[in-house]
Amino acid sequence: MIDKDLSAAVLATQLKCDLLVIATDISHAMVGWGSENQRQIGEATPEEMRALMDEFAGGSMGPKVLGACRFAEEGGSSIITSLQNIERCVEGIDSDVAKYGTVVRRTPKMKEQV
Repeated sequence: MIDKDLSAAVLATQLKCDLLVIATDISHAMVGWGSENQRQIGEATPEEMRALMDEFAGGSMGPKVLGACRFAEEGGSSIITSLQNIERCVEGIDSDVAKYGTVVRRTPKMKEQV
């Protein structure tokens, strides 16, 4: 089976893209999904996201997070966001885009959205 999110990360890397946007039904990757303590992840490094892999369902958010991490490890920026927020994320990658989606890149320290 070929995963679309991991395939997108490989393709974006090969094409030397700067940005990979992974669309999903929700605006952010979350820790504590489905619990009263769930929290959106605003920005994180690939290492920080990989440390949280147990938080993400294998057939759902897990492959999206893994694809975002792999692309960011190659030097790009990844965003996991909803279809409704794609335009805002693409236009604002260098501003406060984390309020519209989870940004994965090498430099940030993990920030939760409040």
